[in-house]
Amino acid sequence: MKKFLLAMLATLSGSSLTQAAPCASDVVASYTASGFTCEVGNLHFSNFFANGSFFGSNSNRTASYPSEIVITPVATASGGGFTLSNMNLSFTGGFSSTSGWLVFDVAALTGLITDASVELGNYTISGDGYVSAGLSDYDGLIFGTSAFDYGSFVLSSASASFPGVSGFRTFASATAGVGSFSGGAGFIDGYTMLLSISENAIPEPGSALLLFSGLFALVARRKFIDGATPLEPRYV
Repeated sequence: MKKFLLAMLATLSGSSLTQAAPCASDVVASYTASGFTCEVGNLHFSNFFANGSFFGSNSNRTASYPSEIVITPVATASGGGFTLSNMNLSFTGGFSSTSGWLVFDVAALTGLITDASVELGNYTISGDGYVSAGLSDYDGLIFGTSAFDYGSFVLSSASASFPGVSGFRTFASATAGVGSFSGGAGFIDGYTMLLSISENAIPEPGSALLLFSGLFALVARRKFIDGATPLEPRYV
């Protein structure tokens, strides 16, 4: 029975991801191509989607097209992520902003994802201008963190820790704007987002409950089969 439990645990916790090529420095348009996947260390990335939005006058904003924005993979000792550059995201005027988004799926090939961080890249502000960069899971249920420069309040990098998860859909964004009608300008060219893996992390409660509920059900089923007499049917 012990061997059976260990075998089932390995089967349930094993990765079903198809091995992908290492991520390479390329434009966003290549990453968002249908079926594109890549890996940075023990992290598997897929299902990229890029978009943007603005609030205020369209004539006062700039932003690069996905064919011009560059994604560069960044590997770390405990995981990795990406640096976005050449975003050319800016806004001038009063009380307005413009944003660019990058959405993708990430999964740990081994271990569990437990930490995330984001850091501002090249940027400038003037007057009441501001910039920010944020990173979170898409539904905002696991974590959320942001770096920013509002002039009087600056946090150029930020991080978040959370119970270990095998993967999630990620929402990353950058914003340039002006926070008052007094006027100003904000410009951000890019930012860096990173995720870290722990090989010894404890799964978050929902995942752990699902895993062990499945194990208990399998053990109970196995006991029923082993305890049946030759005249009883065995439901396999």
